Amino acid sequence: MNMDENDFVLTEAEVAAAQQELDVSPTGLGVKPDAQPTPAAVATTVPPEDRDRFTWMMQALTAPAKRVIFHYTVGDESLTRSVVAWGHPDTGAVATMAQTGTLLRFGTRSAEDLVLVTADVLAVDAGVHETVLGLTMSVSGLLTWLAIVEHLRALKLSAVLGHYAPEHFFNRAEVEARLAGAVDEDFRWPLMFFAKVLPADGAAALGGVDLEEGLAELEALEIIEDAGAGIWETTHQGDWLAGEITSSVSKVGCGVAAHRPDGAVGYRTIMFVRSPLHVLMLVIDGDEGVIAAVSADRVVEFVEDVFASPDSDGSPIAAAGVFCPACGAEMHSGDRFCAQCGAPAPGGVS
Repeated sequence: MNMDENDFVLTEAEVAAAQQELDVSPTGLGVKPDAQPTPAAVATTVPPEDRDRFTWMMQALTAPAKRVIFHYTVGDESLTRSVVAWGHPDTGAVATMAQTGTLLRFGTRSAEDLVLVTADVLAVDAGVHETVLGLTMSVSGLLTWLAIVEHLRALKLSAVLGHYAPEHFFNRAEVEARLAGAVDEDFRWPLMFFAKVLPADGAAALGGVDLEEGLAELEALEIIEDAGAGIWETTHQGDWLAGEITSSVSKVGCGVAAHRPDGAVGYRTIMFVRSPLHVLMLVIDGDEGVIAAVSADRVVEFVEDVFASPDSDGSPIAAAGVFCPACGAEMHSGDRFCAQCGAPAPGGVS
């Protein structure tokens, strides 16, 4: 084990050894090294002034009260893919683990720092246009849409290289191929990026997509339309939405998991996409998917919720919410009309 700028740098075998020495066993949300524990002592070699912090950090990451998989990119550079954990009881700090080559870097941070990092990556102070967009759909619908966007991006890149106008058509087999290839290591593409912060194994989650349901929903939401002979194409609204996602300058993904009062684990997956003019938020919460354009203030509010300390009683993760198609205000599940402007609950693109 080594230390670098107040962080602990360990191999997987050293992490397993430290867990063994501290007598902490990984839970369903905890860090589980694949390697066998190293025979040498680890925890007892930590400098005395750092032992309490090391012990708390290792316990928080091994058996967390709440865990967030945190991943972000700027341009075509992947800057981090970390695990952020809150321990029992809450101390006001979070434990972090990031992979650096074959080594794991452990440290402690504040939730406020992570909020600031996210706001900086998304450039929320650089001017975010407030466009009304509130879509609700199933998980299959959201993942199907991201697969379509991935296919359209490939067509666009081919068109740029060939000096011709890109097509906006696709068939079922092409969407299936994008879903099947989404676990490949290419963080720059939207679906592949999103797959990295899904709570379950990416391949298993994407393999469970009901493509018929997804295509039907997207058609009902008027972002794709049937062109006949097993071919679909994006509508004007779909072209705009796909363009915003594929022209992203940065992305932030958060896979949130926390214990509910009934002992089960609640999951929520969020991806923020910063285009040149907008911030889009894509959410999976339970069996519901949401795509919304959000203001700079709303981005910060959602990120603060992501990095909020879990309640001492283990309260469930807050719902992602439904967004009013007229004014963009958040609506609660079961609301028939928006409390802000009186518009009916959303059913499509406005």
